[in-house]
Amino acid sequence: MIKVYLKDLVANAIIEVASRTQRTYVTGRELNNYGREVIANLKTKNIRAKLELSKEEVSKFRNTYQEYFIVSGDGFQLNENKSIENVIDSFRGNMSYEVLLSLVDDQVVNKSFNLYSPKQKHRMLSRKNRY
Repeated sequence: MIKVYLKDLVANAIIEVASRTQRTYVTGRELNNYGREVIANLKTKNIRAKLELSKEEVSKFRNTYQEYFIVSGDGFQLNENKSIENVIDSFRGNMSYEVLLSLVDDQVVNKSFNLYSPKQKHRMLSRKNRY
């Protein structure tokens, strides 16, 4: 079974959101959605995975990665002294290829962070109204 750690979720969430919107923070709710979508995506590929989001993991994250991220209120923010390139260099080289593919999957990211274009949103609403 593959484990997806909080550091993987936060780093990749911020990378993907920033690359699409220039926003360098994610909320806790968005991160939970992202984690669920990543695990679901892996499951469709017959890969068993689980999220490691325990209190100990959050505490470890705060202490170990404060150089990169600020835990604030209801979310996570990129430290202003770091760039997206710094995060890519530090967090994307040390994970399984399958997990990385799920973390960057357009459908996973768009659904998790509600990043659909106006045209895509209109199509989705039109489909919902048909049923």
